[in-house]
Amino acid sequence: MLVYGVRCSPIDLSDLPTYASADYYLDYSLLVFPSYTKPTCLKSTGSSLSPIFWSQVGRIVQHPRAVSEIQFEQPWITDEEHDIIVALQNPYPGIQSNWYYVPKVVTQSG
Repeated sequence: MLVYGVRCSPIDLSDLPTYASADYYLDYSLLVFPSYTKPTCLKSTGSSLSPIFWSQVGRIVQHPRAVSEIQFEQPWITDEEHDIIVALQNPYPGIQSNWYYVPKVVTQSG
């Protein structure tokens, strides 16, 4: 499954706005924006499969139970989702949202 979110620790969740709507995957330390979750696959644009595509496939095949960051087109996020990212960037300026391959959804809170 592909999810869009931010890697962070559970302690960082206390800094989020009270109106924040996101799921936290405890087993992966990943705050996920559920509206972008895709129960689907990787894509390669163009007329042939790109080296980036093969690299991503290789990581998933080699480590099928691990979360992998995936290069995928960034979605337009809502103002609320932007506020969540900004709240997390206050203690961690380099933190960014991104796509992740998640082998399965297990424990959620949020």
